[in-house]
Amino acid sequence: MLDIAALSSTYGGLWCIVEWSVDGPDIFRVKVSEQRMQPWSSNMFKMHWLCWALMLMPLAGCSSSITPHENFRSIIGHSVGKSIDLRPSATHAYPEDLISTVVLPNGNVENQYKYRGACSYFYEINPKTRVIVGWRFAGSERDCAIVP
Repeated sequence: MLDIAALSSTYGGLWCIVEWSVDGPDIFRVKVSEQRMQPWSSNMFKMHWLCWALMLMPLAGCSSSITPHENFRSIIGHSVGKSIDLRPSATHAYPEDLISTVVLPNGNVENQYKYRGACSYFYEINPKTRVIVGWRFAGSERDCAIVP
């Protein structure tokens, strides 16, 4: 289990602790605990609802209708049309992940990048304009995935 974050707050004498963790690529756990520090008051009632809101907030991402593989394809595919010279976070073309570069029969260059497990993605780059003109991937849907 990987602990992502823990959030705690006190309001009106009620202590609220919200913890969430990721146990796998598709398993997300949230735990909310309360501890009363003073007798019941209207402020404590508000804090009770705040605890529930904090618990449900991280789950909003879990209700996405897009699969992790579709999300991967969308994010990596958005690099098409961008310059390969942009910062790596804009194109996902991290130099440390570059595996190989080959010249294609049409004159373009294809860079292969390692992602995760058996997943690699490839950018086709026009060498004159240095713009990414296409992309593809190789690997399983499980490895080629970004959780939305």
